[in-house]
Order: sequence, then structure tokens, then C-alpha cells
Amino acid sequence: MAKSTTDSYGAKIKAALCEKTAQAFGFTQGGEEEADDCCRLSFFAGLLIFGCKVREDEIRFSVKNESLADLFASMAAAFYSLTPKIDARSLSLRIDAAFGRVLQAADLSLSDGQITPLPIPVCGRCQGYFLRAVFLCCGTVSSPDKKHQLNLFSDEASDELRRFLQDADLSFGASARRGHSYLYLKKTSSIEDFLTRIGAQVFSMQLMNQEIEREVRANINRRNNFDTANISRSSLFVSRLAEAIERLEERGAVEQLPEGLKVIVRIQKAHPEDTLSELGARIRPPLSKSGLYHRAKKIIDLADHKEV
Repeated sequence: MAKSTTDSYGAKIKAALCEKTAQAFGFTQGGEEEADDCCRLSFFAGLLIFGCKVREDEIRFSVKNESLADLFASMAAAFYSLTPKIDARSLSLRIDAAFGRVLQAADLSLSDGQITPLPIPVCGRCQGYFLRAVFLCCGTVSSPDKKHQLNLFSDEASDELRRFLQDADLSFGASARRGHSYLYLKKTSSIEDFLTRIGAQVFSMQLMNQEIEREVRANINRRNNFDTANISRSSLFVSRLAEAIERLEERGAVEQLPEGLKVIVRIQKAHPEDTLSELGARIRPPLSKSGLYHRAKKIIDLADHKEV
């Protein structure tokens, strides 16, 4: 089968999961913990239900992913005594007595061209292996630098899969696109939880870290915007104060101001580039920004009303 050339974020997750699964099933060397028989069967059941199509007297693996197809063929031969038929364009299994025994072991049945129902997890890890197979067969996930969304394109099994996910405390939404039903997650924390469940912890942590970085950047931007707005308002107010002092001087009214206001006039004239906080710090005893604002506001009001 032709190897996919896609290099999407989802493809990277699937490649890592295929490698991890091959190690757990003993097909390749690695540090992954060996999977139990029930977990292997749950994973294989997921591949049968969501990765295969029934064609007359055979089951045809329809997922165009070379690594996953290799896993399917290796599992069929090594664990279930099935003989995959492989050619340049397809991978299939004959529906015979040996295949029927596999369905029976997984509590599955074949009717009306479909394999049903979804398996019941035997141990705590079976659920994760089954959902891993579902994602590998029909899952997509957007890159972290885009709007987050994870989809499971499940068509006829959509309702049944959604109930299975709800029982696993995974709340997927449901929708349809171009005649195909699919389930989806949009909340980042929910996507992180699902990726962790199926064994993609590294990618889940990446999402978590990127979300933290995004939130930190957003907080910094909000703070910077807030500080910039405050500086702009403060600069505008100091300019109004300077203009008010000039008008009072033109009218010869400065000497009639109370001493507390005269001090502000003298400090501002001596340090015209100072902010409100800096002007307040020069007064003895120092005035807070709020205290200086109220006194400066009095000077502006007096200048505006042309009375002292």
C-alpha cells in the first residue's frame, strides 16, 4: 500500500501511537509495558469496527495508513491465527470459522454488513486501547496553533460510540459534514483528557503547556494594554494640569491659591515631564497618586471656572 505523505499534527500523533502499540504487542523493541490479551483484543475489535468494511465474504481494512495496516495484519496472524490477504491496494481477511471465533471472543457479531456492538472493557486499560484504535482509524485533530478540535468520523456507529464515550466520562458533541456523521471535542482540556486516555500523553502535555503559554501571553497583553491606557490617561491629565496652571498664571490667580495647591503648581513647573506619581513623590510629605489627583483636579476646575 502507498505510504501517506501527510505530515499533519494528527499524523504525528498516529505515528507515535502506532509505534507505541507495536512495542506493547511485542512486534518491535521498546520500553512500552506489554499489553494483556484482553487489551489486544479490545484494540483489534476497534480496528474491525471502525477500520474495516464488509465485502461479501471478506473483511477489508479500509484505513490508508501503512503503519496501522501493518499492525492489523500482524495482529491477525500472530494472535488470532488469521491469514491476511495483502495486495498493492488492499488488506483483507476472509470471513470464516477462525474469524467467527475472534468475533465471539470479543462479544461481537456480524449482521447486515456491520460488526456490532461495541466491546465491553474487561480491564482498566482495555477502554484506552479500544479508543486508541478508534482514533487511529477515524480520528483527526487540529494543530495546536489553530483552533482546537478533535473529531471522530464514525458514520453508522456514531450514536453507539457516543454512548460508549459518555460512559467513559468523555462528553463529545455530535454533528455531520457532507453526509458523514462525526463526534467532536473543542475544549482543550477535554482533548488533553482524550489524548491521555489513548496513550498520547506526550502530545497531551504539549497541548497543556501551549495553553498555559497562550494564557500567560494573553495576561501579559491585557496588563500591557491596561498599563498603556493608564499611562495615556495620566499623561492627558498632566497636560490638562499644565494648561490650567498657564491659564491661572495669565490671570494672575496663582498667588490666590491655597498653599497646598501652590506647592503642586511649583513642582509641576519645575518638573513638567513628570507623571502624577512622580510629582506626588517630590512633595514633602509625599502625596499618593490619588491624593495628588484630587488636588490637581481642584486646580483644573478652578481654571475652567475662572474663579479662585
